[in-house]
Amino acid sequence: MAFDLRSLPNVQTRPVRCTVESNPIGRAVVRAYNYNNVRDRPGKRCYSVPLYPMVLRGEGEAETYSYKVLRFGVVVGERRDYLYAAPASEHQLIWQDGYMDGKGAWRLSKTSNVLIHDGADFPRSNAWGAAGCIEVAGRVNKIDAWRVFNQRVRELSNVPADWPKLNAHKLIQKNRSFTCILKPVAKPPLKPLRCP
Repeated sequence: MAFDLRSLPNVQTRPVRCTVESNPIGRAVVRAYNYNNVRDRPGKRCYSVPLYPMVLRGEGEAETYSYKVLRFGVVVGERRDYLYAAPASEHQLIWQDGYMDGKGAWRLSKTSNVLIHDGADFPRSNAWGAAGCIEVAGRVNKIDAWRVFNQRVRELSNVPADWPKLNAHKLIQKNRSFTCILKPVAKPPLKPLRCP
């Protein structure tokens, strides 16, 4: 059964914005993602792609929080593999519960297949299948960066601390208070490498 946003109380949340920057700050290893062959998803071919900073800020807050993200994935094509990334634009984020073994994800829009979701804890050595979603990679103080990122979103939104995570994320969605800007980015060269 779908979650009914109308069931949430009218609690105001503070606007929060994430900005995915365009200057690389490192590299990650990804496996080519095969949409056409479920048995080969993720694929057996690996590539090196850039990591970019994603900056998180609450409205009226001077302090910002930065996370490392993948912007480019590699998709298996009929003749060759190719890079894919979501186009530059601003998005009103929608919570997608249950995705990634229950960790959830932020969808860029109702019609988009591109998500902001968990990425590899060790992106230089742990190759995940990547198809062009924004993947929050790495660890923050030995804790999964995706978990830290979502906790910070809830805190910056001023959601009551005792609220369950699902209700907090759905309240943020209902209030349309979480946006993300994807800055324009140059497509990097496709760099194949041996899978770890």
